[in-house]
Amino acid sequence: MLKMTRSSLFQRIQFSWDLGIRLCEILIQHKDLQGIINSKKEEFDVIITSAFFNDCVFGIRFMLDIPVIKMCSFGGSKWMDEWVGNPSPYAYLPQIFSDYGDRMNFWQRTLNTLSEIYMKLGRIFYVIPQHDAILRKYFNSSNIPSVSVLEKSTALLLINQHFSIGYPRPLTPNTVEIGGIHINPPKKLNAVSISA
Repeated sequence: MLKMTRSSLFQRIQFSWDLGIRLCEILIQHKDLQGIINSKKEEFDVIITSAFFNDCVFGIRFMLDIPVIKMCSFGGSKWMDEWVGNPSPYAYLPQIFSDYGDRMNFWQRTLNTLSEIYMKLGRIFYVIPQHDAILRKYFNSSNIPSVSVLEKSTALLLINQHFSIGYPRPLTPNTVEIGGIHINPPKKLNAVSISA
């Protein structure tokens, strides 16, 4: 992953897509998950999972007929915004794999828009069809809707961001900022006396 910082934007995107597809196949064929899916005795209330390149969970959600809560360890992405209906203007929301801030010049906005269009088309024509194929193969069903349909059923998106330090952006009510959730509560300081 550290070597990825020297890669181009498009190489990082491609790497992430391929990683997500590979992880999907590993997750779906795991015997414990297959046991849960095929069990008629166990019932679950919700799936809580990572949001980052973990689209196979939507197929699991369909098979178990339960809601999905996705947690993102950063401020989210445009494809995650699509799950919950958040608007994502290319003009001031930077692409997650870029180094841009929210105050981009014209050239940066152009590259930001092009990279987002590339990302969207790549998900539609490269990533999602492979996830769909994996789900249909391991669940032995052609009745499973496409991930592109299932992902719109995301019940809640938790993002590790806070409005005081993040970029200004519109959020729907089912997107909740939980910035700092990983920080432990402060401990009381020891009393120290200083004599002069």
